[in-house]
Amino acid sequence: MQVNGAADFFSRIASLGRTGTTAWERLRFNTPTAQGNVDTVSLSDIGKRLSFHRSESLLGNGGKTGPTNTILALMDKSMSDVESILNKMNSLAEDAGKEGLSDLDRINKQIEMEELRARLYSASKSMTHSLAKMSGQETSGELTLVEASPGIWGGDHRTLLERARDRIENGEEWDVVEGYRYLHTIEEVRIGGTDRSIKIEKGERFELPDDIDPENAVLCCIGTPAGGEWFVCDGDSDTEGALSVRQKIQASGTINLMDAKSAQEGLARLKVELRDMKSMREKLTAFIKGCSAEDMTQTFGGDVSGGKGFLFNTVLGVMKTQTVTGLNATPKLVRPTSCLGEMFARVDSFLQKVARNLAEHMIAEAVQVTDAGYTNADRFVSSRKV
Repeated sequence: MQVNGAADFFSRIASLGRTGTTAWERLRFNTPTAQGNVDTVSLSDIGKRLSFHRSESLLGNGGKTGPTNTILALMDKSMSDVESILNKMNSLAEDAGKEGLSDLDRINKQIEMEELRARLYSASKSMTHSLAKMSGQETSGELTLVEASPGIWGGDHRTLLERARDRIENGEEWDVVEGYRYLHTIEEVRIGGTDRSIKIEKGERFELPDDIDPENAVLCCIGTPAGGEWFVCDGDSDTEGALSVRQKIQASGTINLMDAKSAQEGLARLKVELRDMKSMREKLTAFIKGCSAEDMTQTFGGDVSGGKGFLFNTVLGVMKTQTVTGLNATPKLVRPTSCLGEMFARVDSFLQKVARNLAEHMIAEAVQVTDAGYTNADRFVSSRKV
């Protein structure tokens, strides 16, 4: 992004942070009356994106200044970010669509694809979060999909794909059903139905006495958590219905790069999204050329009364979040009050569609089989549950 007359432009953008007036008023009141030809904002030209200048007829007589310019720049940036990510995903799928790649090559590409999907999810929602913040509404700063993983509790921060990659590098089978073993250090074992209690000194290895049948005895183990570890399930009846790594990839709806045919199918999906992105850009360009600044900002009326959720006013109309604070909720422009607001809502709807199609569901990290293990028990029957 190139900015000429940067001090003037950014003084208007910075005014958003001042108090005592609305975001619209802050921008309007801090817009200089002098509008020389040197004050120009040019956005990226990737994909023939928007480029608008005060002195050019594209912005209408006098140019689209203040909040109009800011909102158009915000819309362009959000579309540019999403399109850039789609292009990277497209290139990745093209590479993976070739035959002859090793499992390690493919798992590394899949890891990169998941990173891009997380970025896509965030980028698709950033436009409405930015508008909400311009209007003084706090929203969540974390715009990523996170699924709880038992491994995090034990200090193992690797994802399912990273664990599969490590198995490949170690010469192990990678397409496995995983379990998770919660590790404990036993300090005392109480025998149910008796008054027997076996104390274990710290750090001491422990083995049940021979007269205790662990299959039938009711045992109460008292100790402290000692982390955990992933393990490969042995395929017994307890793992019925559990998904292997490859099956989890397929079930997630991701662009599957683990074989050439699936990668080519994913490439076709991406081509559709890129085609639709081009169409949406053309509509936005036509809107900018066809509407004057006055037409864009002329209000239809509207207020924040009624409806479910928390409603608040913005320069483009009424937005809604699911919570008063806006945290952990994606704001949505539900009642545009101008042509510019309607266009904003259309672009947002498009970006949300892209996110639903490509990034809404991450690969499941949660395991369906857990196991309890003990760091200092030499002979003990672990308890497993599905």
